[in-house]
Amino acid sequence: MKGLMSRLMLSCEQASLLVIKKEENKMSQIEKVQLWFHSSICGLCKEFDGQNNFINTNLEFHFNNGQDGNLELSKADKEKMKDALLK
Repeated sequence: MKGLMSRLMLSCEQASLLVIKKEENKMSQIEKVQLWFHSSICGLCKEFDGQNNFINTNLEFHFNNGQDGNLELSKADKEKMKDALLK
């Protein structure tokens, strides 16, 4: 049992790298379980994952919907992003 637990435990640094790796859909099943296990224990890493998803979703939306080539965020969007990051 101790061997299994040591394989599942990640540092926050390793977990944040897996959050980034998750964006590219290049995680193995073991890495998915490790990240899930770490995120269920560590609230800060879970929050980082949520913030990362928020940023990626907004960037994707603005890049895909910028018809005139203007990719600048509106002031309201900037404030919403800032508020979400400070939570």
